[in-house]
This record gives sequence, C-alpha cells and structure tokens, in this order.
Amino acid sequence: VHRVAKHVSRYQSRDEEGNNRARILSDPRFALLICSTAEAMLDGAEVIKGVRKPFGARELSNVAWAIAKLNIAPPDTAMAVDTDKAEDFLREKSKEVRSTIFDIAKKKAAGEASPSGPSSWIPALSQLCGLIIDAAGLKSLNLDPRQFQQQELSNLMWALTTAKRPDERVFDFVVESIVLSSQSKNNRKEQMLMPQEWSIPLYCLAKTGISSGREEVLLPFVKELMDNEPGFLE
Repeated sequence: VHRVAKHVSRYQSRDEEGNNRARILSDPRFALLICSTAEAMLDGAEVIKGVRKPFGARELSNVAWAIAKLNIAPPDTAMAVDTDKAEDFLREKSKEVRSTIFDIAKKKAAGEASPSGPSSWIPALSQLCGLIIDAAGLKSLNLDPRQFQQQELSNLMWALTTAKRPDERVFDFVVESIVLSSQSKNNRKEQMLMPQEWSIPLYCLAKTGISSGREEVLLPFVKELMDNEPGFLE
C-alpha cells in the first residue's frame, strides 16, 4: 500500500500523463489489498516461529501515511472518528468490501453485469480506509513510544491531519513521545537536526485547531532548537 501511494503521489495533477490514480483506486485488486491490510492489522501479517507478528510502529505509521496520501478516506464530517470502536468495525467492513467485489465478479462471469460496470464497492472501501487510519491511531496508543522513530510519529500525525480524521489522544501521544525522545537525545548529547519532524506536529496542531496544551510543551523545544542547534534552519 505504501508503494502504491508513493507511485500515485509522484504526479502533481490528475491529468498529468502517466497518472493512473483513478484506475488504481477503482481496481478490485487494490480494494482486496486494502482488505488484506485491514485484516493484517487485526491478525498480524509476518509469521515468526508459527506466530503472527502484530503491526509495529513502522507498519502503523506507513499504512496511515499511505491511506492519507491516496486521499480515499472520508473526512470526519462524513464519517465520525470513533477510535475506540475502529477495530470492532474493521473486519466487518473488510468483509463487506470483499463480498461486494466477489458478487460483482460472479455476475460479470455469468454475463449479468457489464465488464466495465461501476465499482460499486468504492463507498465501502472509502469507509474501510477511514477505519484503518482510526485503528492505526488506536494501536499506536498501545505501543511503547520508544518503538517509534521521530519521523514515524510525525508521519502518523500528518496522516490523521491530511485525511481530516484527527484524534486528540493520538496527537497528545505523538507530541509527548517526541518531547520525551528529544529529552533522551539531549541527555546523550545527540544532535536533533530534524526540522521537518519538528515542524509537522506544529503544522498539524495549527491545521486541525486541536488545542490541549501540548503545543505549549512543544513550542519551547522547537524554539530552543532554532536558537541553539547550528544548522537547524538550513
């Protein structure tokens, strides 16, 4: 999913030559890939010693980033964010998408539907993508913040903002984790020349209008970096 999103995001305009985003998103194979991704978030994907490994920090942030980049998930004004129940609905919605695709395939095989007929699973697929982003946020809350790289935290927050499905608890988690990470690096005398990773959370807080006081924690760290870290603004 991450690779598909990177391919699609190469193009600046939908009319640009080579941009096949619409064809990709309406392809039933893409929908089935999203279904498999949703199910892997619940059940794990990689099998190690007979046990399925659950999604970790990198997988969760990558999937959320990809869904947001594809611009297919509904905003919270169209489908409310309910992070706590996202996992409960994830498998059900995935089954709905799969069932719709297989029903259409049977009708096409029997000559009861046009081979070029509409992709009627798209609305359910969009909802599934929204649930994936919500579930990624919920699962991240249950991980140790030290499992995340700072880029992964920023990507997660960017994904929720870009998809217009922000969650205050996830934002709090990201900011708190970034601050703790910076304190740890500062104690080890490591440089923190990562302006993009610092600016993205501030942008997300401003863009969404979410204010829980976390910006008051984050801003002093960024100001200190700007003042004291040579090369931070380069």
